[in-house]
Amino acid sequence: MPGPFGNPLGSSSANPVLGGLPLGATPKTSSATAPYVVTYGDNSGYSTTRNQTWTCPKTGTYRFAQWGQGGFGNGSAPYGGGAAHAQTVRKIGKDETVTIAANSTSGTRGAKITLTFPDGTVVETLGGQNSSSGGAGGTATGGDINVSGSVGSGAGGNAGSYGNFTGGIGAGDGVTPQYGVTPGGGATASSYEPGSAFVIIIREA
Repeated sequence: MPGPFGNPLGSSSANPVLGGLPLGATPKTSSATAPYVVTYGDNSGYSTTRNQTWTCPKTGTYRFAQWGQGGFGNGSAPYGGGAAHAQTVRKIGKDETVTIAANSTSGTRGAKITLTFPDGTVVETLGGQNSSSGGAGGTATGGDINVSGSVGSGAGGNAGSYGNFTGGIGAGDGVTPQYGVTPGGGATASSYEPGSAFVIIIREA
């Protein structure tokens, strides 16, 4: 999937991606000069809530782009819904923290992502609905930009996208998303995984 800069996340030609880690892991350090990018991904199913605290390395303006997890396939005609997408821009002070929670405890949807900012803002992106006949897309609340995922179809539900931040396509037909690389796409078969819940943090100024 093209990343926010038009290249696959993690490719040598993209801006540096410093992370790509499961929630709960420690991201790599950085010089904290712009552009500063950290990624987190989660695709852990239904049984856990994973929390990660990101500590701001340098006062600046940061963009937080997030997706929930795509809906799982279920049954003989499985069309999981796409996850929601949100973007939030905030000035964050050095050593202030943002909490990132991936909640996978719902039995009817993919994991949701919840970000809690130092000013008390809470931004939530719901995962797509698990379904055998066209799961509903996830919805987003609290962000500066909130985009719903699409209803599941024969190609799975597409995750919400805005600008250059494009959500993942549905899994299936040989296009199984890699964890953390194609965020939020709904699965098209019970044997495929949906696109991961995903967060990108970018220092813009």
